[in-house]
Amino acid sequence: MMWLLQSKHSPAVALVGLCVVAAAASQRDRFTPRLPSNPPYDGAFRFCRVMFRQNPNGDGHGWSVDYPRADVNLTYRLSELTSTIVSKDAEGHYGHVVLRLTDSELYRCPFIMITEPGGAYLDAAEAAALRDYLLKGGFLWADDFWGELAWQAWEGEIRKALPASIRSSNFRWDILYSTRCTKSTPSHRFPRLAFGWVRAVRPPSAESTARSRTPEPSRTRTATSWC
Repeated sequence: MMWLLQSKHSPAVALVGLCVVAAAASQRDRFTPRLPSNPPYDGAFRFCRVMFRQNPNGDGHGWSVDYPRADVNLTYRLSELTSTIVSKDAEGHYGHVVLRLTDSELYRCPFIMITEPGGAYLDAAEAAALRDYLLKGGFLWADDFWGELAWQAWEGEIRKALPASIRSSNFRWDILYSTRCTKSTPSHRFPRLAFGWVRAVRPPSAESTARSRTPEPSRTRTATSWC
């Protein structure tokens, strides 16, 4: 923008350039949800979603995918299926928060979620904060991405926080229900034929995978579910 103001071109050209920049910013804002203030901490479980910047070399649709429906739904199901006390306001709305890894509020979240992690970018401060959080007992679940490009991008980012290798598939599939099959399930957005859903998963991600990363040999601190 400063270059446009100092350009040797005519004022009209500079004005057009400024309008293009403003329009592009407006387009980005269309896809960023307007966030309410995070509810106050009340000691109960809250769904904590991590906000991140987009990795230009990654593959993902951003941190806000399924926000806030997934946040509310997981909290509701947790309260329904377990005895965990979950956060609610006076009107009965489930408490959930959006934060950055460098926010102090992070340490009031025993569980944090990153969606579309294949598109995430972590700078040095965020990686250090994530490592500190995990070593102090926090748990990260990274979910909702597919394909080798997305996996390689995420692996590169999580290695900034936890350089140890990622172990594959001794992740527990039978904590609540016994899950024998981990085939990829296509989204409702994929085409449907007369006889059912089309299994239209692009190779090489026809199989779902659960992987974990541990800063210490016997203590799982992250879980990644990848298709």
